Amino acid sequence: MKRLKALNFSELSGIKLTYKNGEICPSSGAPYEFSLNMYCDPTMALTDYDTSAGVLGKNLCSPYIDIVSQAACARLSVSQLWGYLADYAAYFGAFLLLVGVLLVFTGRKLLKPAICFTGFLTTIALSCLIYYSVYLEDTSNLA
Repeated sequence: MKRLKALNFSELSGIKLTYKNGEICPSSGAPYEFSLNMYCDPTMALTDYDTSAGVLGKNLCSPYIDIVSQAACARLSVSQLWGYLADYAAYFGAFLLLVGVLLVFTGRKLLKPAICFTGFLTTIALSCLIYYSVYLEDTSNLA
């Protein structure tokens, strides 16, 4: 197990797993909860982990464990298309505004090309949706 000297949790991303609705805690009257906080540290080896940050928090009604490991890092981005669209959103927005202004000023002259282009974009969007839902999985191997 690798021990880290100082952890800054605001710089680490990760996941949190919380078990709720346990028995009633006598000190607070609320149900018991337990949380497992896993923080990503890509510099660690996959088999190393650090639990020195917080082992069982101070509140007895809702204890938690903080674990820092590379195993909590994201392994797979299912959709590269959405990342691409997010990176170039300003360009797509400018293009769509230009097309919109063009359609406003030309009116019925470009109605048939506009319907054709809309049908094309709808077909592409549905094809991508079917492809992503059939051929890609939400999970991947961590090793």
